[in-house]
Amino acid sequence: IIKEKHKNVEKRFAGNLDFFINEYEKCNEISLLKNNESFDFKAERKIFILDHSLYIQLKNICSKFKFSYYQILFSVIGLLFSKYNKNIDKFFLGTAVLNRFGDKEKNTAGMFVTVNPVSFEVNYSDGIIDFVKNVKSKLFQTYRHHNLTYAELLKTIREKNKIQTLFDVLVSYQNAKIETEYGFNTEWFFNGVQSNSLCINIDDRDNENILKFNFDYQTNKFSEN
Repeated sequence: IIKEKHKNVEKRFAGNLDFFINEYEKCNEISLLKNNESFDFKAERKIFILDHSLYIQLKNICSKFKFSYYQILFSVIGLLFSKYNKNIDKFFLGTAVLNRFGDKEKNTAGMFVTVNPVSFEVNYSDGIIDFVKNVKSKLFQTYRHHNLTYAELLKTIREKNKIQTLFDVLVSYQNAKIETEYGFNTEWFFNGVQSNSLCINIDDRDNENILKFNFDYQTNKFSEN
């Protein structure tokens, strides 16, 4: 039984690795938001709250086309990244994945989060709805292979290619709702450092019906303005 479990784990690991290697081979010219390499991780945070009228529009679009908030917002961030990089059509963005297996881990407090690269292919002749559908599909594919760590993937790619990273923009979405008789709020605290050029955390917690965008940016690459 133990041997069979090890075989299944090894087979699943190989399948996950093959998926991400194939994604890399489709997009092996890495595009970053900021190409200047730095080992200074000092960062600042800028917070924006989505206007309520836009929030309602987003909610209606999600309901009409069966999208989640994150699928639309992640798609929009991808389009902005493409525009910033002279309409580049293939690139990676990072996404945070919950990475909990089964009820035991889902009911256990602590950090189980992993980070995975998501490949984008932008065709400006497509409509926005078709583009979001493609991103939605790509996110689901990534989730199915999420238990391969980013470090393991980079180690394999670096055996043949001299790259530092696949992306320097990480996007995450937090929508935990804690139901309790005790009154309290949750908050995403910022520690003043960031390993990526830019991390965008979208906060949709505590049933507040607002979307808060936390932009954590490296100060040697960006300014507040």
